[in-house]
Amino acid sequence: VNNEGAAPLDQGSPPIPPVMAAPVSDLPPRLRVVPTPVPDPVLEMEPDAGMSGVQGSFALARALRSGIRQRQGCALLYAGDKAVLAIDFSSAQAVPLLPVMQQGLAEAAQWLGSELKGLRLLEIHADKYLAHEQQGHRLPLRAVLWQAAQQMSDWERVDALLQQGAVIHLQGWPDFRVLAKQQAVFRLCSLLVRKPSSQGECVNLLDLSPATVQAFVHGAFLSGYVRLDEVSSNAFEQVRQDMRNVPAPARGGLLARMWRSVRAVAAGG
Repeated sequence: VNNEGAAPLDQGSPPIPPVMAAPVSDLPPRLRVVPTPVPDPVLEMEPDAGMSGVQGSFALARALRSGIRQRQGCALLYAGDKAVLAIDFSSAQAVPLLPVMQQGLAEAAQWLGSELKGLRLLEIHADKYLAHEQQGHRLPLRAVLWQAAQQMSDWERVDALLQQGAVIHLQGWPDFRVLAKQQAVFRLCSLLVRKPSSQGECVNLLDLSPATVQAFVHGAFLSGYVRLDEVSSNAFEQVRQDMRNVPAPARGGLLARMWRSVRAVAAGG
């Protein structure tokens, strides 16, 4: 796809069916939090729970993705005036603050995904994060967000862009221990790392259902592994024409060989 002139979905940021497993954090464990984080321009520096902060599913996704990419700063997610999740972007760790979220990663992600559209995000100083950290156990932030994305229902804006031919760019590989168990995720990443592609191209080249591609994009987008670049209507029509001429995927190709190799390594480990 000729993507020249296309505007990335996350403007101003440097270059985020079946439930898919979440990748564990791809960053080393946090040793300490720097006490003076550099403010993230996407987040509002408001320690007071009464302030509005960042609200709305899409705005929250952009703010979370920005923090993940910049790897600096801390934040709190609020439900009303109650803090529910403390986040340290520098270590990509999160601390659930509600009892229902402290039962495990799956429970935290399920609650977060069902409630995210009603939450708000405020940036905080590191010392306030450290105080909240004592209230629960740390979880890998990207893993929580990946699974939370599978519980969310308000993906209309992202799905509309996918249907309009937005190009999916891979910005980082999920953990290989997950790829060994998720063939569809591995095949999508293998394609996207070589050739940023639209949803239609992924469906046709990999013989996957649109729902499978959407589920992958939801998780990878919210957790910062992919970005979407919009395309013009003329370019989208050209892609649709090209897709009619794409032959059926051959069995035993490069992606199949790569997948067998990863499964063999996983089985040996």
